Amino acid sequence: MIDSDYSQLIFPFGFILSQKAATEKALAEQISVIEGPPGTGKTQTILNIIANAMMNNKTVAVVSNNNSATANVLEKLEKYGVDFFAAFLGNKENKEKFFNEQKGVYPDMSSWIIPPQAINTMKTILRDSQQKLNDMLGIQNRLSDLKQKFTELQTEYKYFNQYFQESGIGSMQLSSLYRIRSDNLLKLLFQFKKCLEKESVSFRTKLYNLFTYGIYSFRFYYYTPEAIVSFLQKSYYEKKMKELQNDIEALTHKLGNYHFDREMKEYSAVSMKLLKAELVQQYKKGKNRVIFSTKDLWKNFDSFIKEYPVILSTTHSLRSCTSENYLFDYVIIDEASQVDVVTGALALSCAKKAVIVGDYFVIFSLLATGNKKKLQILFGILKCSA
Repeated sequence: MIDSDYSQLIFPFGFILSQKAATEKALAEQISVIEGPPGTGKTQTILNIIANAMMNNKTVAVVSNNNSATANVLEKLEKYGVDFFAAFLGNKENKEKFFNEQKGVYPDMSSWIIPPQAINTMKTILRDSQQKLNDMLGIQNRLSDLKQKFTELQTEYKYFNQYFQESGIGSMQLSSLYRIRSDNLLKLLFQFKKCLEKESVSFRTKLYNLFTYGIYSFRFYYYTPEAIVSFLQKSYYEKKMKELQNDIEALTHKLGNYHFDREMKEYSAVSMKLLKAELVQQYKKGKNRVIFSTKDLWKNFDSFIKEYPVILSTTHSLRSCTSENYLFDYVIIDEASQVDVVTGALALSCAKKAVIVGDYFVIFSLLATGNKKKLQILFGILKCSA
């Protein structure tokens, strides 16, 4: 369940259903894992987590084994002009560069101001739009699954039909009062496989098939059980492929009538406007901005983290970027497969909630083996030792 602080989630960087679910889980769970190969939108999910954290005055640390992953996150924030709340720290060189290049002014946010009534209207529009996008994304996923099933079934049928033709069974016909769907053909198929053991079909079974499946012509039973089984299997393949084709055409038609890319672009744009409007409220302090020094990381960290609630760092340097015993609301470990246990533990010791992104690394293999409780205990020990 999403934290009660989050009245409504936004997705200014777009989403697919799996990314949306990953964002929701990250905001709800003490520990969550976002796993997937390159190109599956993990950085997009990280950005959406940051956006929702910023909407609710939460602090976030994004860490990785090297600077490239965190630099990628910063680059995406820069693209939308919302990088000013993030501090790219980590090793000594990065800290010096950040503190030396601070700007004593805030970016011009005058165009980001939205009246309260307009914000409420935009949130309502966003809720309706998100529901429609969820439905369409569900259809998109369903369509992808159906196409995969059709391809697999088509391959199976190709080889089975070759066997059927070579068996010399000849033409057969199943006369029924109903249109028998593929799932009922499958039940019939299993039934006749049992009849193979008896080498006959009882009169009781014939009556049952009459009332259940509408098979009124008993001539169908003149064939051998082996022939009937082969015929039913062939009929199942053909019927199932036809049903899949019909479903694919129907879903394709639905998607064709919905301008998905345009709707997602508009949804993301409204989300970004809401994020920027919230940033105006958080940073409406005038044009001048406090200039910090490296000493402020331990002497005046409370003021620093209010100005820069998103910290980007390497895993082994995060502790040196915060005051003693400080806990971020979220610590996101990116490219976790490259992180060793020791530096990963150091990063976790700074977290109230942890989000692990990438492939599982040593500590988080506990999750795969069903030992989530042990991991939570370990996580609690690390926090207590901070």
